[in-house]
Amino acid sequence: MSIKNVRMLSAVLAVLILFALSPVPAWAQGELIPPPPPAEGEQEPAEAEPAEPAGAVEPRPEITVAEMIREVMEKARPLVAHVSFKIQTDSGKSKVECTGFVASEDGLVIVNAKHFSESYASDDYLDFEVQLELPDGPKTYEADYLGKDVVAKVAAIRINELKDDEKLSYVEFSEEAPVAVGDQVVVVGHMGKQFNYKRDYRLGRVTAVIEKPVKQYSLTPGASHNEDALILSMDGFALGILRKSGGSSGGGRTFRFGGRFRGFRSFRSGGGGSLNMLYPSEHFAKVIANPPTRKAEKEKSWLGVMGLQELTKELAEYWGLGEEKGVIIGHVIEGGPADKMGLKAEDVVLEVNGKRLDTDQGTSVTAFQAEAKKVEAGGDIELVVYRESGKVTLSGKIGASPKPVGKAKKEKFKEEFKFTVRELVFFDLYDRDLPIDHPGCIVHYYESGWAADGGLRSGDIITKIGNDAVEDVGHFKKLFDAKIAGKPREVILTVLRGRTNQSVLVRIECHWK
Repeated sequence: MSIKNVRMLSAVLAVLILFALSPVPAWAQGELIPPPPPAEGEQEPAEAEPAEPAGAVEPRPEITVAEMIREVMEKARPLVAHVSFKIQTDSGKSKVECTGFVASEDGLVIVNAKHFSESYASDDYLDFEVQLELPDGPKTYEADYLGKDVVAKVAAIRINELKDDEKLSYVEFSEEAPVAVGDQVVVVGHMGKQFNYKRDYRLGRVTAVIEKPVKQYSLTPGASHNEDALILSMDGFALGILRKSGGSSGGGRTFRFGGRFRGFRSFRSGGGGSLNMLYPSEHFAKVIANPPTRKAEKEKSWLGVMGLQELTKELAEYWGLGEEKGVIIGHVIEGGPADKMGLKAEDVVLEVNGKRLDTDQGTSVTAFQAEAKKVEAGGDIELVVYRESGKVTLSGKIGASPKPVGKAKKEKFKEEFKFTVRELVFFDLYDRDLPIDHPGCIVHYYESGWAADGGLRSGDIITKIGNDAVEDVGHFKKLFDAKIAGKPREVILTVLRGRTNQSVLVRIECHWK
């Protein structure tokens, strides 16, 4: 090391030693330096009282998280319902069990609509039971199915054996309990059958606010629970229910630490990572105030359009529509209400009955569907649409929804054949590009038996039995019963199979004893 470097190092060391031996000033120790004493004849200023923060409230006594959870548990206990019922199918009754919540003191119970498929009629849902944990112990009630709301995606049942003076605790919604990122919530659901569906409580936290297509809140993975679970805030406010994003709707009610019901929770099923979503009560509060009925289900309105597409900003600019929101019609069903009023494929719907397609709560497509559903079957509807010639106004009557599969007439052939046929409905024919008046009946279900051995499949459209053309399901039963009355060695059916409607001969061998 050079002499010059040695001298520089010595100087640095000397400075460091001097600094270390010097007393540390008050400011460096984090102490407050007192103000200078008042001048002669002046009074020392009085010490100011600490200011109360604006909007300060009485502080809540210290309480642990465990105690807060137990408070929410006690509040939620009588509100969460275990619901079971049976579905009458072609092969017997199948049992369904799910979570719901009590929505009124007279026994209205709300569950997820996904449990009620269009493949079955309302009368196919049987033997409803609702189990509640009441202050005096568990109690099971019989209930009836009321119906479902396809927009809110909830269904309603009602307990039918409450005593005259019996009133149930029920979920109350509050707009005073906003949900924000970072809020902790309690998710209340049920454990599995092996644990006798015991109530189960889990903690989660809000991680994001999802504004579209409908407002929801994502929750941490720890909040994952069975579908339809109730969600509460840490102060006991009911927030909503659990839903599954991107798949079948899950369910559960949501409470914040505070107590009032605000919504449902959901999460993505399958691979790729699941998302727990709080489905807030604002989406189904109207259903509680005005529950659906079976009659309302049978009178759903229908416009007869398919393949709806959102009007993008780029397309709106291209067509000179500026900031307009709209829905592009992909296909108009021939002979349907939209066809009769003059709506065409590629038309852009901008207004429904004088109302623009608001996208504050969802997409233009959901707004269009919601506005159309407000019109009862047989009611008047007016659309403002854009097409190449400019804006035009179309008006007409909205129709009744085509008969769903669940309400189609069925005929069963048990004994050795073991298959069921039903009448053809609109959606059977539309999916296979067949005329809406196409004759025949469709195979609804089959079990192991003579028909299955002969190669008959679900979805086959039977057009002939032997050389006799089949008109409808009733006509097929008449022809089939007459044919087997003579105990033939075989029955020959002509069917249309698959989306290509391939004509296939099915030879059913009969082994009479």
